[in-house]
Amino acid sequence: MTCKNMFNLRAWVKEFRLLFLIYVIVPVILGSIISYKYYPEDFSVPYFLLSIVAILLLHAGTIAYNDYFDFKSGADVINENRTPYTGGTGLLVDNVLKPSHVVIVGTVCFILCIIIGLYIVFARSIMVLPIGIAGVAMGIFYTAPPLKLSYHGAGELMWFLSTPLMALGALYVQKPVMSISELIGTYDAALAAVITTLPIAFLSSSGLLILEFPDHDADRAARKNNLIVLMGRKNFLYMFILVSLLSYISLMASVISGSVTVKALFTLVSVPVMILTVIGLIKFYMKPQSMVRYIELMSITIIIMSIAMIVALLF
Repeated sequence: MTCKNMFNLRAWVKEFRLLFLIYVIVPVILGSIISYKYYPEDFSVPYFLLSIVAILLLHAGTIAYNDYFDFKSGADVINENRTPYTGGTGLLVDNVLKPSHVVIVGTVCFILCIIIGLYIVFARSIMVLPIGIAGVAMGIFYTAPPLKLSYHGAGELMWFLSTPLMALGALYVQKPVMSISELIGTYDAALAAVITTLPIAFLSSSGLLILEFPDHDADRAARKNNLIVLMGRKNFLYMFILVSLLSYISLMASVISGSVTVKALFTLVSVPVMILTVIGLIKFYMKPQSMVRYIELMSITIIIMSIAMIVALLF
């Protein structure tokens, strides 16, 4: 299929992987709910919607840059085990979109995100500035030079950190902070935002880890030294299981300590699907095409936990 029309809407829908875009709004929703619980008088629906738009633009830019730089490095070009969810979108490899178009659109997404962020900083809260700078830097340099974080074993950590960071950003969008004393006064709310999103952070990290298995051979050949290449598939499998367990351990610990309400245990409804995912991965982690079903189950697990956590916080 060859169609290098920049205005090919169907291609751009595939490029931005709309399902993955949905994932990034969850920490923003959680952070906003926590802000409302602590500071209901400050809550603003327009700023909430602005924060959603900003995070979608940030993630869209990250996805576009990731596709572009993985194509340029050859990681996606030489990938013989591409699945519907791994090995890039395939749009650049298959000549559906031009690399220049993808990097331009990605850059525009980042610029629009920065403009919205700066508006919020000057109109609402200066604390959004350092969080926004960190978020944009992580998005750009996840695959872009000179840092290329995902090529040096740091991409997975950045992905994990991005979840509580997004929740904190959403919190400070809603709670104006213009001084050190005001920042100190938000300690309890900020701690709640981090603790509440830890289970989601671990589980979404597992979602990233499972996507690395089918790409192992291509990433190694392209010298994309992410954790699966550095650790090897079997050790990485153990890491996947550990990170998945930490999601539920952190949930239980936060409930036992009283940091979050017992209603958060509602998220345990995701456990059966998670167990099926782990069993399938243990069986097929060396067979990329057989992993597709379990990648889908992992996505379902993340969605179930995310919805359950939102419901638990709301009610």
